[in-house]
Amino acid sequence: MEKAISIDLDGTLLYQNREIPERTVKYLNNLIEKGYFLILCSGRPYRSMLKYAQLFPANTPIISENGAYIGTLDKSYERELKRFSKSTFLDMFVANKEIIKHGYFSVGNYAYIYNRIAKLEPFYHIGPDTVVVNGPYDMVKNLEAPNGCMFVVNAERRLEFEEYINNTKKISFRCLGYDQNNAVYEVSLSQVDKSIAIGRVLKHYGYSFDDLIAFGDGINDLETLKLANTSVAMANAELELRQAADFITEYTCDEEGVYNFLINYIK
Repeated sequence: MEKAISIDLDGTLLYQNREIPERTVKYLNNLIEKGYFLILCSGRPYRSMLKYAQLFPANTPIISENGAYIGTLDKSYERELKRFSKSTFLDMFVANKEIIKHGYFSVGNYAYIYNRIAKLEPFYHIGPDTVVVNGPYDMVKNLEAPNGCMFVVNAERRLEFEEYINNTKKISFRCLGYDQNNAVYEVSLSQVDKSIAIGRVLKHYGYSFDDLIAFGDGINDLETLKLANTSVAMANAELELRQAADFITEYTCDEEGVYNFLINYIK
């Protein structure tokens, strides 16, 4: 029987109002008390995951930035797996500056935003303690290089952007979608993947993928679901993920899909 559970946040554990249902929190904590091992894993910056991690024991591993950073609230385990060098990041930005319409990344409590867009505010995860730094990244003093960055680029020239990244052989990207005007990308160093970070966490705590039930809804969860002993795609998951999963939840994230699956599967 699997004893470890990794759960993505947005589109999986969270309602669209970005909260975890109280019943789900209570049930997961009950499983932890019975010996199950919980891992929270997201593309979000670390600081925007803390409010959710506080609902669980302080030693619960938090994997942020799609696997670039691992931490716990009690600081018992911390690992930064990948971070851009400042020169690599700035070279990429400058080379594509006329293509890039918008950029965002977070380091600690700092949010670095290029061409702030009102409708994207929810994705900045700005809280009362967040220090917002606006402006072109090559003009920002004391810029800290990120683990990863979100870019919105000119859709007509998106292939130029992709070609540049592919030619570096250091950087990888994931296109989250595009229309006739804009293309949205997650950009990180190569070999940054949720599955790699989850593998490190499992090994550190004495587990393996054979012990894992993994939940997800997006393509950034695909490798984890392929490796997990039991893979679960949400009813609202992308088609490719649903095709790869062992199970598809009967309910969406807004219908407590994680809770409804686990209460039946584990029972």
